Amino acid sequence: MGLHAHQMSGFDADALRTSLGVPDGFRPLSVVAVGAPAPADLLPPKLRERETAVRERRPGTETFFAHTWGTPLPTRP
Repeated sequence: MGLHAHQMSGFDADALRTSLGVPDGFRPLSVVAVGAPAPADLLPPKLRERETAVRERRPGTETFFAHTWGTPLPTRP
């Protein structure tokens, strides 16, 4: 379908609860925007440069742990 997802954490959880009617007992932890990307040439120059730059990701072994904090998940060959 050509859709992309973008997870976000910097949002107002209380405003989200109110606007979406999230019931008591539930706490929003993350927001995910899903949609089709627009062409980068529609963006202002600074945002276009950022959007088209080569992306570097932190290795999963620095983010995801097994059993205890700091023990990296085993990697697959």
